[in-house]
Amino acid sequence: MAPTRARFSTVPTDDESPSTAQLDRVAAAAVHLGTLGPRLARMSEEMAAQARDQAARAKAVADNMEVLTAQLDDATRNLRRSSGDVERAIATVSRIAQQTRILAINASIEAARAGEHGKPFGVVVEEVQQLAVRAGTTTEEIEQRVQEMRGSITRVATMTGSESSEPVAGSGRTSTVAFANAQVQGMADSAGRQLASADTLKVMGTDVKTATDALLLGVGRFRFAVHARAAREMAALLAVLASGRFHKDRIEHELERWIEAHRHFELAYFTDGSGRQITDNIALVDGLARHEPGIRSDWSSRPWFRNAGASPAPISTDLYVSTATGELCFTTSAALRDEHGAVRGVLAADVNFQRILDR
Repeated sequence: MAPTRARFSTVPTDDESPSTAQLDRVAAAAVHLGTLGPRLARMSEEMAAQARDQAARAKAVADNMEVLTAQLDDATRNLRRSSGDVERAIATVSRIAQQTRILAINASIEAARAGEHGKPFGVVVEEVQQLAVRAGTTTEEIEQRVQEMRGSITRVATMTGSESSEPVAGSGRTSTVAFANAQVQGMADSAGRQLASADTLKVMGTDVKTATDALLLGVGRFRFAVHARAAREMAALLAVLASGRFHKDRIEHELERWIEAHRHFELAYFTDGSGRQITDNIALVDGLARHEPGIRSDWSSRPWFRNAGASPAPISTDLYVSTATGELCFTTSAALRDEHGAVRGVLAADVNFQRILDR
């Protein structure tokens, strides 16, 4: 409803003057500009949600990669340790095989000297020589496999960055995992910048709405063509109410029909001649009339009630920002009189300024 200190004027119902029509065009442009504020705010919320989602994904990837890198480092160290143990065992076997070959050569020489008596011993010596050869060949093959394994370990260590902090040769960058981590960090930085942009966009939206509201409130003392339209529509409703019985249920029924047919009105209510509200607030919600309890029962001290009773025609307030919707509104009110001119009641309705401009 209208503020206590709002100014009122009687609204003419004749055709709008060129200056009034021009004011309407300016107001319509300003109102549409003002709608950019909420739209920018919604866009900023969507951007912020996307940025938060991107940051969460980047953190999850970074955490998983950190765990994976630690596991690979542990595996690499264990493999290095194991390969070192194998190499030492191979070295020991190689030394034993070499010594066995030397002993076999010396034993074969002694068997040859023994002649016929050394032949059985020579057979054993020959088997020992073959065993030494096979042991040497096997250790060489094992050593080759160990070297291949060490190469694989080195490549894994290079990928994880545990080998060294130097760039990978020929790649122009550090380890593969480090490079991937850098990309993930880039995602997180991008999300941070997007969040900052969303905040800036939200501030811009608020500034736009504040500026356009201030502009319209500044010229709100002027009367627009839509004020005359609202007055004509209210006068038509008063004629309907005056033609029937003065009863709460009937008045509410007529208010329901009227507000659904005139969707730029947000709220309508009716008082008796003393200012006591006798109907529910009839609000327009999603295009349908809804009943809401009256905020207060006695409106006799309010200017919109007193001025309506003193005026022969509907009156309207300056523009104001609705506490319920945050949008620009004005209130139109008019007195219902009996055949002697006495005030039987006052009809009041809150008008959404943007919606009535758009219709």
